[in-house]
Amino acid sequence: MTAWVRAAFALAVFLLGGCGESTLSGLYQCIAPQNAGRLEFRKDGTFSSRVTSGPGAGQGVTGKYKVEGKRFQLCNPVGHCIAGTVDGKTLTFDHAVQGTCQQG
Repeated sequence: MTAWVRAAFALAVFLLGGCGESTLSGLYQCIAPQNAGRLEFRKDGTFSSRVTSGPGAGQGVTGKYKVEGKRFQLCNPVGHCIAGTVDGKTLTFDHAVQGTCQQG
């Protein structure tokens, strides 16, 4: 699993926690040091991600997400999670992932 996919997954796990309200929705374009992709957040608390270029192109992950304040978490179905912060329409993953996503 590429770093970006792991990051997207981690973000989804945090959001899956069930506490707080989900404030993310729609499609985000993501860029990491070695690849790019997209994250889609649905109103039902689920997400999907897909690597669109670079190592792992074509790979994807689905899972659940949660948002608490400016923090988000993504979790895959087996419980691996990634987290980060939300600032307006920008998602920034924690240091281990080194990637950002912009809504649009």
